[in-house]
Amino acid sequence: MKVKFWGVRGSIPSPVSGSIIKSKIEKILTLATPSDILNPESIEKFLKTLNFSTISTYGGNTTCLEVRDSDNNIIIIDAGTGLREL
Repeated sequence: MKVKFWGVRGSIPSPVSGSIIKSKIEKILTLATPSDILNPESIEKFLKTLNFSTISTYGGNTTCLEVRDSDNNIIIIDAGTGLREL
């Protein structure tokens, strides 16, 4: 049996603020070199070197609990807004 929590942030969806997004963009720009932003391919290659927390966010939805049995059947225990990610 495998259990996975999607969108775990509590009972109220909480979107990421603009200031957090701005901070992430600033960090990424300080890490980039001129050769990292020459074309779409170099940008994609550069972004793949960054860790998840730098280029993405955690949470933001209410909890959705996914349970998979040994036959890979899915059971949804709680279908909060995290269900969209499932």
